[in-house]
This record gives sequence, C-alpha cells and structure tokens, in this order.
Amino acid sequence: MYAYSTNGVEYEKRKKNTMDLKQINAACRVTPQKPIQKLHDLPIDFPNEIICAKQVSGKFVSQILLELEDCVVFLPQRATSVLENHVDSLKGYRLVFRGTRNFGSQHHETADFEFLEPL
Repeated sequence: MYAYSTNGVEYEKRKKNTMDLKQINAACRVTPQKPIQKLHDLPIDFPNEIICAKQVSGKFVSQILLELEDCVVFLPQRATSVLENHVDSLKGYRLVFRGTRNFGSQHHETADFEFLEPL
C-alpha cells in the first residue's frame, strides 16, 4: 500500500494481487498419476466406473481417454467417431471389457467392450 497527494488530497492505492494463487499452485503441484492400462488388460466382465472422459489428440489420431477408478484407458480408434459428441456425458457410466475376438482373415485380435448405464 502506498499514498500520494494531489492538490492537497491524499489518495491511497493498494497494489492488488491479481494472480489466482490457488489456480497457479494447483498447476504447479505434482500429483500422482494413474497408470495407463491397455483395454485388453482390464478384468473381463467387470464394470469399471468412468470417473471422467476426454478426447485427446495423439501424434496421428484423436482418441477417447477414460479415467477409471484405478487406471486410465485409451479406447480403440473405432470408438472415437461414435463417442466424440458424447465424451462429456460418459462420467458415471461403466466400461465393461468382454474379452478379445479374432477379426479379419489375419486373425487380428480386437477388444470387445461395452458401456453400461450409471447406477
């Protein structure tokens, strides 16, 4: 705080701290991150609650990232175009991994999964 005088009238000015320290400190703190897990490593037929979901841009493609209770999972690219308009709505839903299936003539294994409504 400092004071000054103009034409005999004193004014006080206070330097305002315009920084939002709560926001700055939240960005600077190191918080433990959940491990990234492959979809096919999730337990089969177990409903995993979705804590949050977001669409992230990778090196070549955009993918859906799901934060589950114990880990983070990237969904396969085939799910992105279907879910990109519903990412904000996925919180509370449950992701269930049903196993892998052979796909195509080269027996390429692909993850079979579905979503269940929130409890």
